Amino acid sequence: MKIPSETIQWLIESKIGYIRYNGAKLFKPGEENPADLINDPFITETVAQLKGWKTEILKQHNKPELYMHRLAMLADLGVTRDFPEIGPH
Repeated sequence: MKIPSETIQWLIESKIGYIRYNGAKLFKPGEENPADLINDPFITETVAQLKGWKTEILKQHNKPELYMHRLAMLADLGVTRDFPEIGPH
């Protein structure tokens, strides 16, 4: 299935940083800008929420607000250990 060029353009020009980053990564490899992730408010807020992950008590695994699910979502969106505040400290 061919993705319409208008859709591709919308993705790589999105006002939402993580969409713009992943659109470029998918359709223009090598042209993605890590600053789109680093400066995205949703990404930085989610990373900040992970600060207490070592103290989380796991009672149920199916709660979407669990740190492990937030971390998995960040990984799906392209955040790696090279992201500020994620790597080894």
